[in-house]
Amino acid sequence: MPARKGCLTLAHFKHLRMKIINLTTESKMYTCNVYFLLGDWKGVDDVNALIDVGRDPMIIDKIKELDTGVGKKRVEKVLLTHGHYDHAALLPHINDEFAPEVYSFHPFEGVSHSLRDGQTLRLADRLFEVIYTPSHTNDSICLYCPEEGVLFSGDAPLMITARDASYHEDFVSALERIARRDIRAIYPGHGSPITERAKHLIYMSLDNLRKSKIV
Repeated sequence: MPARKGCLTLAHFKHLRMKIINLTTESKMYTCNVYFLLGDWKGVDDVNALIDVGRDPMIIDKIKELDTGVGKKRVEKVLLTHGHYDHAALLPHINDEFAPEVYSFHPFEGVSHSLRDGQTLRLADRLFEVIYTPSHTNDSICLYCPEEGVLFSGDAPLMITARDASYHEDFVSALERIARRDIRAIYPGHGSPITERAKHLIYMSLDNLRKSKIV
């Protein structure tokens, strides 16, 4: 049976065992990518999780249509890569519908937990590292799964081609940390996943970043 649109499973990447489902591939409004993470076997201990919630209410129906496991909450955790409206506007509706635990770096209404740089969280059937990446906003984070080599980057600028921009030294440090990770795929807040030469892209960005103005 062919994979559903927006769903990347073992048929696409043999090293992946968790399911990564983009719920907004068919959205007609401006919103971010909303990723739903499921363990491959949807076990009792797996943590059904959303990375960002976007602003399109249609994702609620999509979640309800998914097989998220027996005797489990459909959404147990929500991780926000930052607080911009296109990533977080739907949060009140998600909270009302699924009552998940909600995490962000800077708390605001509807968020139940503050994230820390270097913190480890279980999402789906994997462990993820929180990497604080102040750049696009001062509350931006990336989420890295070492076992899968997967990075969820939100709106952090990981594809840096110009050398005439200014960047804060804290972001330079964050990108250096990311470059030391085994990154095999990048799932951005907007656009398609980067599944080829992801590590090379980060090295190129870091090189351009180091030649830019650091403030």
